[in-house]
Amino acid sequence: MPGRARMFVALMLGPEAGDELEAQVAASLGREDEELRRYGGDDLHMTLFFLGAVAGELRPDLEQALRGALDPSLAPDLVLSTPGAFPGPERPRILWVGVDEEGPERLHELERSVRRACVGQGFTADPRPFAAHVTVARVARRARGWQAPAAFFHLKCAIPWQPPGVALVESLPPGGPTAYRPVRVFPFSSGH
Repeated sequence: MPGRARMFVALMLGPEAGDELEAQVAASLGREDEELRRYGGDDLHMTLFFLGAVAGELRPDLEQALRGALDPSLAPDLVLSTPGAFPGPERPRILWVGVDEEGPERLHELERSVRRACVGQGFTADPRPFAAHVTVARVARRARGWQAPAAFFHLKCAIPWQPPGVALVESLPPGGPTAYRPVRVFPFSSGH
């Protein structure tokens, strides 16, 4: 496994929830905008831990640590909920949709397990608290005054989402049909 790849650990939306979210976001944002990079259904995910550049020789140990840390019964029942923007709606850089949990509170336990496994392999954790969200678009750096349509911030998605597992994901070079590729998925138990 030569080389380095930019990677992260995530819950991928999958085709059903991803396509529905993509359609709702597209309808709220209107026509394509060159100042905005939208993410399609296959790329939509919730990041649990950003790894950065991972050397190929470190991947087997990282995968083993994740496999050992993840309890397959911890599948969260999630709902894609209300939209927002980082750093805020007035000057958005990232447009996102929040993620709420229904049923037992498993998401934060899952995130902590992933964090422990990754930190145990020498990766640095983001010092900010975990914020459950799915990035749906990024605003180009050159677009200083770009404003999201009000319709985006009034979305009421309410899309149920049961992720099939935790994915180790690679960021792909820009310009391709997808931005991300899951390289390993650690499945949850069926019937969660």
